[in-house]
Amino acid sequence: MRLVDKERIFFIPHHAVVKQENGNMKIWVVFDASAKSSSLLSLNDCLATGPKLQSDITDILLLSRFIEYLCIVNIEKMYRQPQVNDAHCVSQHKLWRKLHNEEVQEYELCTATYGVNAAPF
Repeated sequence: MRLVDKERIFFIPHHAVVKQENGNMKIWVVFDASAKSSSLLSLNDCLATGPKLQSDITDILLLSRFIEYLCIVNIEKMYRQPQVNDAHCVSQHKLWRKLHNEEVQEYELCTATYGVNAAPF
């Protein structure tokens, strides 16, 4: 994400989720692109969803029986990798501050945001 001075189109509401497990704390941000704006539309209402691109896990497991070598990978960070066109970043603004005593600033997200209809594409 980057600090911006452009006029905003839409702020994506978000909140932190904290999970403690085995003495370790994991924190991640959840974006709610389905939240309605003052126009009664959400960002997801304005985006094309497209066809389903993923195969069902049952089909994958059944087909894997016929493959001699099977490669399994971890795609945990996949959604934060694809860059969004600069012209579309204006639709992905958020308010953020690093510490509670700092001033809130406006940022725009530059990568595909998980929770937005277009993320799987």
